[in-house]
Amino acid sequence: MTSPDSNKRFSAENLYLPAALNKNNYTDDTGIYVCEREITRNYYMHWHDVLEIELFISGEGTLQVNDCIYNISPGLINFVNYYDFHEILVKNPIRLYHLHFENTAVADNLLDRLLAASNQVCLLNEADTKQIIKLFELMIAGKEIGEEIRNQYLSGLLNSLIIYCFESCKRSEDTYLKDINLLSSEAAVLSKRGESRTNTILNAIRYVKMNFTEKITMSSVAKLFYTQEQYFCTKFHEVAGVTFTEYLRGLRLNHASNIVKHTLLPVKEIYSACGYQSKSHFMREFKKYFGVSPMQMRKEYRSRKPRNNQQEISSTKN
Repeated sequence: MTSPDSNKRFSAENLYLPAALNKNNYTDDTGIYVCEREITRNYYMHWHDVLEIELFISGEGTLQVNDCIYNISPGLINFVNYYDFHEILVKNPIRLYHLHFENTAVADNLLDRLLAASNQVCLLNEADTKQIIKLFELMIAGKEIGEEIRNQYLSGLLNSLIIYCFESCKRSEDTYLKDINLLSSEAAVLSKRGESRTNTILNAIRYVKMNFTEKITMSSVAKLFYTQEQYFCTKFHEVAGVTFTEYLRGLRLNHASNIVKHTLLPVKEIYSACGYQSKSHFMREFKKYFGVSPMQMRKEYRSRKPRNNQQEISSTKN
């Protein structure tokens, strides 16, 4: 997403950058797209409705994911979650391997690990970087494989690549995660608890994580998974550790805080982009959750943030 003209205004829809709008398309109907490419221009703050992995090979610049900023160097790998705000600012042309994919292309246990945390960024050692490059190259070569087995080929390599990436991050001496094992902490707890229960609640949690910006309620999700509402309410709390309402509120408000900090969108566009139906309800919950109003948070964040050459993204005036 290029830097907007200083007089041009953008709506929430412009900040959201679905894969279909990218010049690069999915590899046929597999739900997986992989490529090696060079970036010579800045990609400013945006989010996607797909999962994404980027491995940087060369070049100079900065990567920002939500509130965290990293210097780009060879071996830096970035796992972009649903609705993570991210941008790349280019100092010298950057070469990277890029992969984005739909959740259906990944095994459930790996999907849980990918969804467990944000800001999953790690600097790999040289040996692991070379091995992961080989896996990327094998995936790229898969475009030439016959349609009848291409799906299995790409999905198998994708799952192998994700596993190898996680293991490589554990071996890294320079990881930006406090503890790489935190990557799977939530997933491990959920998996263990799921041993004595059905997978219904785990599937519901995945669904909520991927659809919290939509108009969903506990009743609608329970119905979607063919579960009686009271039973669903009890079991959700047992598995997730919080109520359904608390879980949904946390996802929505943390996404809202990213929009507040990284854009100039007005409240009327922010609350609707996060799944809220009422401005007053959103304002009340935001203040209770963070202790400040959206505009106070924006002011405080921008007073601390170093200025750069990026032009601001803001809303369309009616």
